[in-house]
Amino acid sequence: MNLPILRNIKPSNQIYWIRVILAMLSALICSPFVLNLSGFFGAVVTVLLYAASYYLLRDVIKIDVAAVGGRRKLIQIGVGTYVIVWILVWTVLNTIAIF
Repeated sequence: MNLPILRNIKPSNQIYWIRVILAMLSALICSPFVLNLSGFFGAVVTVLLYAASYYLLRDVIKIDVAAVGGRRKLIQIGVGTYVIVWILVWTVLNTIAIF
């Protein structure tokens, strides 16, 4: 996939921002507004979506694995931010659902 908006952005930044967006999407899916998943099942969905992001980035977005430092680096980029954003957004959505 050759998206014009991604052409001028470094591959590592593309990975980072795509994972931030996926973390928000995962939190929305786990929230009371969509599936209303409990902690364990929400975490499972989040881990599965993160694992799917590797294939999304490699096969759909066509990030060059060698350009980012290899397979391990592609997996590691953005993992901390992904978890923090997911927790933050999921917490906010659950808090909003109470009111």
